[in-house]
Amino acid sequence: MATYTKRGNSYRIRSSCGYTPEGKQVMKSKTWTPDPGMSTRQVERELNRQMVLFDELSRGSALADGHIKFQLFAQQWMQEHVETALGKRTQANYKQLAPRIYGELGHLYLDKITPRHIQRFVNGLSKPGANKTHPSRGLSPTSIKNHRAFISAVFAYAIRMGMLQYNPCLAVTLPPLDVGKEKEHDRRSASVLRRACGGSSILASVLYLGSVRGLPPGRAVRV
Repeated sequence: MATYTKRGNSYRIRSSCGYTPEGKQVMKSKTWTPDPGMSTRQVERELNRQMVLFDELSRGSALADGHIKFQLFAQQWMQEHVETALGKRTQANYKQLAPRIYGELGHLYLDKITPRHIQRFVNGLSKPGANKTHPSRGLSPTSIKNHRAFISAVFAYAIRMGMLQYNPCLAVTLPPLDVGKEKEHDRRSASVLRRACGGSSILASVLYLGSVRGLPPGRAVRV
C-alpha cells in the first residue's frame, strides 16, 4: 500500500517494490502536485487515485524487471528448484557447467541479458581453447547444447516466477550436430580411454564425460 508525505504544496508518494535477495526493502517514490484551484475534496480524491496507480505501477515493475544478477539468481534457482525437483545426475551436470557460465554471464543483470550476449558465449565454446582437456579444440556440439540448456532453464524459471516475460535463449542458434561424426568420435575416444585406463570402463567413462564438458582429467575424476 502506497503512503504519502505532504511537502509544501506537493505530495511525496512512496510504494514498496518488494525485497532484494538480501532482504532489503526496495522503495520507489514520485512527487505529485495538485493543479491550482483544486478544492480540498478534489485534492484528496486525486491523491488517493495517484497512490493506487503508483502502487500498481511499482508492483508491476517489480515483477517485470528481473533486476538481479544472473549468477545470484541462478544460485537461487539451484536451491529452490534443481536441488529439490531434479535428480542427482542432473544436479551434478549443472554444477559442472555453472563456473564457465557464471564467468561469462554471472555479472550481468538478468533483465539486461540479450540473445547476443548468449550467442557470443555459445560461439566461443566451439573455438579452440574452450576445451580444457584438448586446448586445440572447442567443446562438442552436445556440450555446447548443454550449456545453452542450463542458461535457458534459468530464464524459464524466472519467467515462471513472474520476473521476466521473454527467454533470450529462444533466439540463440547452436552449431550443427553431426550425429554420425559424433558417434564415431565417441566410439574411438571410448576405446582409447579404456586402453589407457587398463581396461576399466567406469574410469574411462568418467574421463570421457569430463572431456566432453571441457574438464581436465584430474577434476573429472574428483567430480
